[in-house]
Amino acid sequence: MTSPYIYMLAGAVGYAVLAAIYRRWYDATARDVDTLAKSNHAQSQTIGTLRAENAALRSLVVDNGLTPPVPQGLSNEDAIRDEINRGRLINAIKLYRQSTGVGLKEAKDIVEAMAAVGNVGTKTYSPTVDTDDRIAELVRSGNKIAAIRDYRAATGASLLDAKNYIEELERNQK
Repeated sequence: MTSPYIYMLAGAVGYAVLAAIYRRWYDATARDVDTLAKSNHAQSQTIGTLRAENAALRSLVVDNGLTPPVPQGLSNEDAIRDEINRGRLINAIKLYRQSTGVGLKEAKDIVEAMAAVGNVGTKTYSPTVDTDDRIAELVRSGNKIAAIRDYRAATGASLLDAKNYIEELERNQK
């Protein structure tokens, strides 16, 4: 018959072996976590640096009156430029994101940089004779808001530009 102490001794040795195995696994996992945390921190710093450099380059491009580059193969480039020229930046941002798959902030920064340059496309908008007559009639009848709306629709002008144009037209009619 075996002594109960042998079973206790075997249990204690088994426990000690399991504890040693667990300690090695825990130490290795802790080292891996520390390594990953350091790597993640370094990558975060690199990303922050790259974002700052990107913003500085974009502002340099805009400050010098250049148009920021549009990715090659951008299928909606004309549509994006058209939306910018018409003052519809939100639509331009949506189109840019759909075409490139970039995030909202990056698309917003690029479209705003393109808009800051001014008329970024090759298309220009000018009212036709019929449009001029209709807008002049709206101004004469005192319907300034409709005149601004029609002028913007016909020319793609911003709200401020349309307002200034209609006010100038109003002054010239008096």
